[in-house]
Amino acid sequence: MESRVRLLCNIPALVSNLKHGGCSYFTDDSSFVKKVLSAFERVPEISERSCQFIGLAVSCLCMTGYIELVSDFIIKQSIGNTIHLWSKFLKYVNAKALEITLSPLAKKCPTSSMYYALISELLETSTGFDAYMRLCCRLFYIRQFRAGNTIRNIFSSFCLAVKKRESQEKSIQLIEQADENLGLPALSVWSDVSSIQSASLERRIYISQIFISWFVDFRNVLSSQFTIRDDDLLPDVLSGISNHLASPRIEIRTLGIVIGEWIVTLLKWDTGSEDQKLKFDYVELEFLKQIRPYFVSLDENHGVESNLQATIPTETISGSDSHEDTVASRDHESNGEDSTVNQNVHELDSDDDPDSDNDSLKPLPSTQCSSHSDKTPHYLRECLDGMLLTKVEDSKQENSVGRKMYIISCLTDIACELYGGKEALLCQKLPAKQHVIENDAIQTSEVQKGKTRRFFKKRSPPSAFVNKFSHVAGEFFFPLLKSIPNLSLSSVKGTFAHQEAVLLASLLASLGTMYACSRFSPVQNRMADELLDLIPLFYRHPESAVRRALLITVGTVITTTPLEVLSSRPRLVFRDSLLPYGNNTNSEDNTLSGWLKSCSVSDTDTECQLLASNGLSALCERFLELNRKTIRNNLQ
Repeated sequence: MESRVRLLCNIPALVSNLKHGGCSYFTDDSSFVKKVLSAFERVPEISERSCQFIGLAVSCLCMTGYIELVSDFIIKQSIGNTIHLWSKFLKYVNAKALEITLSPLAKKCPTSSMYYALISELLETSTGFDAYMRLCCRLFYIRQFRAGNTIRNIFSSFCLAVKKRESQEKSIQLIEQADENLGLPALSVWSDVSSIQSASLERRIYISQIFISWFVDFRNVLSSQFTIRDDDLLPDVLSGISNHLASPRIEIRTLGIVIGEWIVTLLKWDTGSEDQKLKFDYVELEFLKQIRPYFVSLDENHGVESNLQATIPTETISGSDSHEDTVASRDHESNGEDSTVNQNVHELDSDDDPDSDNDSLKPLPSTQCSSHSDKTPHYLRECLDGMLLTKVEDSKQENSVGRKMYIISCLTDIACELYGGKEALLCQKLPAKQHVIENDAIQTSEVQKGKTRRFFKKRSPPSAFVNKFSHVAGEFFFPLLKSIPNLSLSSVKGTFAHQEAVLLASLLASLGTMYACSRFSPVQNRMADELLDLIPLFYRHPESAVRRALLITVGTVITTTPLEVLSSRPRLVFRDSLLPYGNNTNSEDNTLSGWLKSCSVSDTDTECQLLASNGLSALCERFLELNRKTIRNNLQ
């Protein structure tokens, strides 16, 4: 059925070059969408197969590019008596097209009850509910909408879903899921100091709208029927207010002031006295028009976001046509006055100070601009404070994920440069084979010396370098190693576990690179022990990126550890026990070779299997090298 629906939706593209005569509904987008989506009207009895057909057609049309036409048609049809049918249709929307199908509906639906009626059937199934919850997280924390009722319709739909639950236990469970996945992350991002410092004003406004709607459209509405405690939110709220007030940007400070006054009044925390209230003096800025409508419930303030596009600051609007039209109109209005002034103005030097009673200088026409009248000037002190706030120390937890990745990358590059450059790092074993290459070149050149024309010079051997990193390797390696325990916990559970997993993988790879650069370092043995001790922590990590980074790091230890170190401490790599005995009953699987062999066969990621196989081959080669050296030493 899906392939047939796809062929049906691609008919306009197939017949676009064969158009003859007048316009048909195959070439007119609006008519084509209407014909396809109204097919159920010609069916006397709508079965599950018909519902599945319309749902797949909606998905395919949206992915083909008819998003606006499809959403407008569904909303228009939902005003009548067919809204229950469309709820059944949308239950069969393809998971890949869920965002482009439901996000326009959430944005355009005039009431939250209509939006909930459209998605009610989808929320009844467990798979549909999980997919919709992931979609809401994506719309809140990855996407951004400047206009529409997206945020308010989503929270209001969850509120209606709670009221429609069969039992109070299921209602409380849904409240906890909405708070954990949507509300509490919004509070965390709103109060996060790194987000306050680095995010744009438009992004901070959007996060604030989510935070306010969580209370107004969800928690406050349900507080009369269910016991919802707000005491545990107090530390994050107060921290967010103080972080906003510490910002050097007047817009961010004003945003924290306005929301702080509102949230303290809304939650009604006991301060011990009725006279103690949170009150600030501030200037009413233009962007606050996007915030204040959210303080009122959606029923009292219907469609608050529909007219917000005009209140967005000029620099946030992508198009510049309106701005150019305004400038052109002003130039046209002042053309006559400017020409008169230019005729009467005398030529003045830049240092001249004309008298105030000089009639030849007429004042320029004043320009009224509301966007600049409310702004306070930015001083040099505030600019310096803003620059200093972006330079936090590396050990602080307020660093964003991107900044931490940048720090790890910088430290890795420094280690490579101190070692002698990345080329020297990749050519560690090249000097040992240099004499073989030279001898082969001499033998072949003597045979065909008169018949060979050489167009390239012979590659010169790598120049000698001094490893400056070995003496300071411990200063780089062990402070970074202390971050492993925190990342090992946060990369498995939590809202942003995938980001922490990426950071953990980058950190493991960086530690492996630093170990390769620490050749013949006094602490190289200890570094190898610490890296191999990480195997029991991450060899079963759910993220394949972490397992790949672990295998790369272990492979680096195997291949770059000098043979002199292995001969003095063979147990450094060839250990008797590696993994906890509770995980493997066989003692052979507890060794490094046993783990690599098991990983090369049973790991779910193909790249991990390849890395484990290469690591096992390298381990066998190092074992043979160590045996050959031991035999030579015994013979001598």
